[in-house]
Amino acid sequence: MSHLGDGIMYYNISDREFQLIYELQYLFYKKSNLTIKQIKEILDSDNKQYNLKEINLALNYLLVVRGNIIRDDYFNKEPIYKYVTDKYYHNSSYTKHYYSFEVNDCKNNQFLLISDTHIGENKLENLKLLSNIYKYASKKGVKTCFHLGDLISKKLFDESEQIDLKTIFHLLERYCSNFENIKTYSLMGNHDIYIDNMMQYDLRMITGYLNNFYIIPRKAFSVNFADVKIHFSHKLYLNWLIREKLLENLEQIEDDKMFYNHEFDVLISGHLHKGFIYNYEKDDEQQLLLGVPSTSNLSQNGVVAYIVSLEYDQLNNAQELNIEVLKTENSEIVDSETINWKLHGKNKLLKKIY
Repeated sequence: MSHLGDGIMYYNISDREFQLIYELQYLFYKKSNLTIKQIKEILDSDNKQYNLKEINLALNYLLVVRGNIIRDDYFNKEPIYKYVTDKYYHNSSYTKHYYSFEVNDCKNNQFLLISDTHIGENKLENLKLLSNIYKYASKKGVKTCFHLGDLISKKLFDESEQIDLKTIFHLLERYCSNFENIKTYSLMGNHDIYIDNMMQYDLRMITGYLNNFYIIPRKAFSVNFADVKIHFSHKLYLNWLIREKLLENLEQIEDDKMFYNHEFDVLISGHLHKGFIYNYEKDDEQQLLLGVPSTSNLSQNGVVAYIVSLEYDQLNNAQELNIEVLKTENSEIVDSETINWKLHGKNKLLKKIY
């Protein structure tokens, strides 16, 4: 490994790897909107034999170091890479913070929700638990996971001056060893932002080393699942002026509900280390707040993750959102309960906290 400016860590570039970076950049000049699979097929047809790992690393270099490509992500579809034609935007805040996620169909719209794994802090991280959760979700047919932030603990950097991205890669290799069949998208939590901004380690580099793992360079993003608007954030999102909510009890949500942004049908957050499921009604419309518990040893009552699924009618209108609450004992999945919530309809009052 070697170190470039701005805290970007990458492997020593050989002549072969540099040639691949050049080949990809030239390819994007001619043709944009490409998946990794399509890129490999084009290179193979030109008798340029590179494996997927080499291509992934080269793409990561163009994405993070040179900042001249961006990536669009899709539910149940491979990411698409695009060349930024305006050189003014190369390696700018536009390419560094650009993020797009779209739902491409209404089939198999289920996903795993985890949060606050605090990898690297021995007292908190629980890699066995993570492995068992992913195995359970995989058996259920889940293909996508959203991590609500605080992937890595900043305590790593508080206690040692020797930590770099190579150390982080090794930590996450343990995390990612059992779930290459599930794509994971990880938001930036306050710990991750500290590492990314204060320590200047661009965490997007992780994608080049770990298959099916994508860092979202934002604290929040929104997705439309057909006619259902879902907002994902690290901290409980209220509105553009009031963004952070520290939850002590459900009465606090009730007291502050006048501040909630009703643009979204479902608000999903992490950060609080407590899980909660809560809905309320205003102006004859109901909104669901879903707090994802810490998927680590911070969980005190065994509730550590959710599996969410959406059901649609024949016209692809969303009818119901189902939340499977995963419960563990000694890091094993031992039980679950499913909560059903009607979309665009009346529901019984939900006030659950874990």
